[in-house]
Amino acid sequence: MLKKMICLFALVILLTNSVGFASSSDRWQWIVSDDKQGVFFDTESIQFGTKEKCTTHNHKYEFYKVVDVSKIIVCFKTFYTEAGRAPYVESARMHGNYEAGEALSNMEYTIQKMEFDYTKDSYRIGWVAIYDADGNIIDIIPHTGNEPWIEIIPASKMEKIAKFMRSYAMKNYDKVKRQTNTLD
Repeated sequence: MLKKMICLFALVILLTNSVGFASSSDRWQWIVSDDKQGVFFDTESIQFGTKEKCTTHNHKYEFYKVVDVSKIIVCFKTFYTEAGRAPYVESARMHGNYEAGEALSNMEYTIQKMEFDYTKDSYRIGWVAIYDADGNIIDIIPHTGNEPWIEIIPASKMEKIAKFMRSYAMKNYDKVKRQTNTLD
């Protein structure tokens, strides 16, 4: 029992330090955390998806972008505990990439761009930047344009995140719309 309390206290200290770093401004808002990671989203990058509309004016077609509330694009900052880093380090080493495994063992947090499609109940990851404790970039996994859509599993942490993002976007519709690149 005492061992569990000490572990819980250590986890609280670790997450408190991470939360303090992430919430140094109102930009990063906490969503969810557990014993492996804490997840925050960027209130300044969240935007709706867009879709093209077409109208005719004087027998000419005019195309323009409009807001598509069924899609949300947002950046996340995820802080990792040692237990949260371990699967990434092990995976890199299992695939023979010992240099990457060593680099990932120093991973403190990642920032990644994600897109949610609520008509498909799915998401996809754009790019990922991996940082050490000093804020130095360890690696960047670029956006290729061919990222697959991943189904959101019911009752999963990702479903909780997806629902939270949709709720936030709709409650803050005007702000999120202003941050969306459209002409409407």
